[in-house]
This record gives sequence, structure tokens and C-alpha cells, in this order.
Amino acid sequence: MKTNTERDFLSTTAPLPLELEKHYTVAEIAGAWNLSPTTVRRLFEGLPGVIQIGRAESTTKRRYLTIRIPRRLLCGVVDLSKKD
Repeated sequence: MKTNTERDFLSTTAPLPLELEKHYTVAEIAGAWNLSPTTVRRLFEGLPGVIQIGRAESTTKRRYLTIRIPRRLLCGVVDLSKKD
């Protein structure tokens, strides 16, 4: 059973804080949009709000990078593509 404060929090129209928002993997977006993971990675890599976990590439080791894209940013990219 939810308390009144929980109901109030869940029913507000204000957006969730970024850390509580749903984040998608590159594979999830690639599957939904029928794109390659490389294309999705290029679309979102380096954008503000995207969570990047990993290490930089060195001369002897390749780069490992995990990317999580927040729902808000995903919806923003979809909206931009509709304006064209």
C-alpha cells in the first residue's frame, strides 16, 4: 500500500530527477529502432546526460565503454528527427 506522500510523488507532473529516470542500453535502442549498435553509440556518445562508464583506449588495450541513455534524452532525439 502506498502512503500519501508516495502517491503525491508518483502523481506529480514534474519530471523525475535524472538518476531516477529509466535509462536504456545501446542494444535496447538499436533493437527498437532497427539500427546497428554502432550507429546508436555514435548518435548518443558525448551528449550531456548520457552516462558513460569505462576506460579510455591505450596503445595496448582497447576501449571498453558502457553507455546508458536517459529516457528524456531519447525522447529529445526522436523529437528532433520529426522536425526535419
